Amino acid sequence: MVIREFVTEVNMKFDKFIFSSRRRHEIKASKAKHRIIRNIKKIFIYVFFKKQPATSAKANMSST
Repeated sequence: MVIREFVTEVNMKFDKFIFSSRRRHEIKASKAKHRIIRNIKKIFIYVFFKKQPATSAKANMSST
């Protein structure tokens, strides 16, 4: 749930940035947005699984 709320907040901020920027920058901005969101999700997942025991974290990371 925390990840979803955070991602929607990031989405809204980037949408404002995209709409305020010029047309030719929109594609670059949207690609950057997706890249950043992917990285944020990876960090959140890593932090979340790091709190669990190492064996279950490794099993969960390998399954994704």
